[in-house]
Amino acid sequence: MIAVRQKMKGTVAQAAASLPDDVVREILVRMDDVTDLFRCAMTCKQWRRIVSKASFLRRSCWPDHDTASFLPGFFLWEKIVIKDDHTFVTRFVPTPGSVFGSDRRSLESFFPRAATSGTGGHKRGLLHNAVPLVTRHGLLLVRLDAPTGKGKGCLVSSVRLAVCNLLSGACDKLPLLECDWDFDKSGYAILTSADCTRNDEQQPLVPSGYSSFFKVLVIGTDMHYRPHNLHTFTSVDAGTFNISSTKIDTSGELIRAPKYKPHNYDEPQHTLLTVDVDGQLSFLHVQRRGSQLERWTRQEDAAPIRWLRTQVIELNPPSKSFMLTLLEEKGGMLFVKDDSGNMYTIDLETGAVKKFTNFGTIKRRQLVPLEMDWPAFFMSCLGAHEPHSKKPSS
Repeated sequence: MIAVRQKMKGTVAQAAASLPDDVVREILVRMDDVTDLFRCAMTCKQWRRIVSKASFLRRSCWPDHDTASFLPGFFLWEKIVIKDDHTFVTRFVPTPGSVFGSDRRSLESFFPRAATSGTGGHKRGLLHNAVPLVTRHGLLLVRLDAPTGKGKGCLVSSVRLAVCNLLSGACDKLPLLECDWDFDKSGYAILTSADCTRNDEQQPLVPSGYSSFFKVLVIGTDMHYRPHNLHTFTSVDAGTFNISSTKIDTSGELIRAPKYKPHNYDEPQHTLLTVDVDGQLSFLHVQRRGSQLERWTRQEDAAPIRWLRTQVIELNPPSKSFMLTLLEEKGGMLFVKDDSGNMYTIDLETGAVKKFTNFGTIKRRQLVPLEMDWPAFFMSCLGAHEPHSKKPSS
C-alpha cells in the first residue's frame, strides 16, 4: 500500500511539473478556500512562487470577497480583580470565525519575545499593562506607560509608545514623548509601507525580528481639548526614528453646513486621527453630548499645511442625552461608546447609529478593532513555513 501511494505521489508531482505557470495560476486563482490555497502554495517552490506574486494576490478571491481587509477581532483593555487587588490587561477578543481561533487571549501571547523582555531592571515584560491605541495593516500601536505629569496643575507630561507587528511578532519601542497636552484625549494613527508606496511592486516579506516601515502620527489636545500639535515618528532602521512636530491650524473651513453651529470648544469632546485607503490624513472631532461629528482633512498641497473642515455629519443618536466617546474608524464605520458602556457603530455617510451587541457593555474606552489584509496575512503565514519539497522534476 505504501509503495502504491508513493507511486501515485510521484505521478502527481510529474503532472504538476508539466503544467505551465499560466495554467497553474488560472487554476489556483479560482480556489475559494484560503486553507486549500495555502496547502497548494506549500506543495512546491513553483506554486509558492506563483502564489506569492502581488498580481496573483490581488486577483485572489478572499473570504470577504468585496475587500482584501478583514476584522478578526478587537483588542480590549479591561480591569481584572484578583482577590482584593486589581490590574488592567489587554486581551484579544475574536470575532466569530476568526483566523486566531475562538478563545480570548492576552496581548503578550502574540509577542512572546516582548512578554519576557523586561526593561529598567523590571521582571515584567515590555507589554505589561500596555494600552491598545490603534491598528492598521497588522500593526498595533500601544502605550507602554501611564502618562506621567511633571507637576500638580501642569499639563506637561511624558508617554512611551510602541509599535507591535502582528505579522512578524516584533515590537519597536518609540522614543519618549514629552508635551504639554492630554495623552488620554489624543488622536493616533499609523501609516505603513502599503500607504506610502504608489506602485504595483510586490511588498517584501516582513524581516524576521523587525517590523516593516511605518509612521506613527499623534495629535495632542491642549487644556481646552482643542487639537494642538501633530507629532510624527518615522522608522528609519531598527531602533532609529525621525521625529517631527507641527502646529495644527484649523482657522480655515472648506464647507459650511447650513444648519451647523460653530463648535463650542469649551465642552468635553474627543479627537480621533484617521487615515483613509489613499493615505489621506484627517481627524474626527465630536462633542460628547451632541448630534454632530466634524471631519477635518489635512491639505497636503497647501503652504503652510492646513487642516480644513471637509465634512459635518448629522448623527441620529438613540437619545438626546447620548454622550459618546470615539473608539476607532474602520471601513467607513465609526465605533463609539456611550457612558453606560454600550458600543455603537456610526455610518459616516448616513449618520445612522446602530448598537453593537457582540460584547455587551464596555467599561473602558480602549477597545481597538484589529484590521488586517488577507494578502499580508497570507504571506506572513507562508514566510513562517518552508515548502515541503522543491519543484517537482519530471
